[in-house]
Amino acid sequence: MSVNLPKSTWRLRTDDGIPIKSLSRKGSFGREDASASEVLIIKAEDLSAFISEYSTRPFEGTGILFPKKRVSLPGLGTLKVKGVDWESNDDGLPIDPFGWDPDAPEGTYCQDIKVTVAYQPSETPDGDEPDEDNPSSWLTISASASCQFLSPPLRKSKWRSVYTGGGFDEVEIKDPDVQVPIVCPMIEWSMSWPQINHEFFKNTLLTRMRNSIGKVNSAAMNDGLYGAPQYTFQFLGWSMSRDLSWRVGGPSVKLDMKFLEKNFKDKNDQQVTHYHHWKPGDGWKIIVDSGGSFLYPSTNLNNLFLIRAE
Repeated sequence: MSVNLPKSTWRLRTDDGIPIKSLSRKGSFGREDASASEVLIIKAEDLSAFISEYSTRPFEGTGILFPKKRVSLPGLGTLKVKGVDWESNDDGLPIDPFGWDPDAPEGTYCQDIKVTVAYQPSETPDGDEPDEDNPSSWLTISASASCQFLSPPLRKSKWRSVYTGGGFDEVEIKDPDVQVPIVCPMIEWSMSWPQINHEFFKNTLLTRMRNSIGKVNSAAMNDGLYGAPQYTFQFLGWSMSRDLSWRVGGPSVKLDMKFLEKNFKDKNDQQVTHYHHWKPGDGWKIIVDSGGSFLYPSTNLNNLFLIRAE
């Protein structure tokens, strides 16, 4: 091979300008899934830069771990880098790409490194990565809609019988054991950040979340969060796990947040929120305490999604 020629003469370059030589490529395609790999030669001095360019979760920005746009398989943008393996290109010589033995005699270490890059399908249908200038594009959102069934005592309700002639016979219900469920639609939301800088989580975001548990949204949620109206979104809590990393910048945090949405219109087209409760015989009404305050405190829950360091 021509690896003995100066790397400045090598024809191929990565997007960041690292000289490379391509040895082989292979892959497989199924009905939906696909995978591929390629074997490249690089110089040992370029390994750190190569890994930084090809790693799937580098640090970007200040407050959050922004995965930058991942390298694509040449010619096929829908397959993105999954990982990189590296080894000496000469079975008879070791490698020292990180300068552990700087005083070694010349020829002790192989200067050519063989890297194998594995590719997998992109998470997005068109192969584009989420926008690093828009933090919410890295947010994973799932939801489950269901109904709560309330069983209040009946007031002002009647039994109705149908006459064969088309009329009605109505008798007031006085039996206290009769219960008719009242339907209250609810949506449970789960919103997850895959990687947040641990220092930002500890010093900034954790305080925001502690001060928001149990509170409802004082302002409408952002369009990226499906725009729930004021007082309809309640923050139930969060769970987190901390992952250590080899990258500069320390550990990262995977964060899951839970919300409960109470957001529907009653038969009179009135907006029902977390501040509305069923009043038997009178429908959905707002309850306040003796001082005239709502039962739940409120805050701007959009602040939980401002994940850039201030």
